[in-house]
Amino acid sequence: MGAPISAATIIDRLTEMVGPRASVAPGVLNDHGRSEAYHASCPPDVVVFPDSTEEVAQIVKLCADLNMPIVPFGAGTSLEGNAAAEDRTRMWHARDNTLYAGLSLKPGARAMITDVCVPISRLAECLVETRRDVDENNLIAPVVGHVGDGNFHMLILIDPANSEEVARAKALHARMVARAIAMEGTCTGEHGVGLGKIGFLRDELGETVDVMRSIKAALDPGGLMNPGKIFLPASSEVRI
Repeated sequence: MGAPISAATIIDRLTEMVGPRASVAPGVLNDHGRSEAYHASCPPDVVVFPDSTEEVAQIVKLCADLNMPIVPFGAGTSLEGNAAAEDRTRMWHARDNTLYAGLSLKPGARAMITDVCVPISRLAECLVETRRDVDENNLIAPVVGHVGDGNFHMLILIDPANSEEVARAKALHARMVARAIAMEGTCTGEHGVGLGKIGFLRDELGETVDVMRSIKAALDPGGLMNPGKIFLPASSEVRI
């Protein structure tokens, strides 16, 4: 291994490659040095704004040659440097087939799909407790997620004709949501409240639900937008 490459050297090389789109402005570095995680802010040495997949590939190759780490930001192409179209296609194919892969674990089953979101600092704890709950209740429920923001999804596989299994799945779901809320999370990170989580909204937000319902009524007095979803009438709030 050769002598370590200085930050100044890599900045010079990147500037030669992309010009002013290699930024060392303090504001830019600070914006890209923090996240929602509990870790302390750690600004990078340089932030690069590539214009094409070709530039991404060139940057990845340069940094690999110089043994310099890369951290993607936003809609990045991952630490693996999947800049090639066939690599991106392969990754998206895996993501798009998650449901079907899960269903294959129990042929003939249907999936009860749900999600929750918790602070990153509680994610591992929530996942471990949820997985233990699944196993203890003899259910099959693969987990996937956008774990970078604390959001994970569960596919609870059930036989709709087996009322006892459906009841166990619903109870598992209720405990999963209650666990997330107890960890200062939310009953849904991506799927929304809709119909299935109406009953959990008050558990999470308390009397704030009344304010939200009032605002909805003021803006939509005829109840035309998403009728029957998110809020139940105050006199009939129940968990479903």
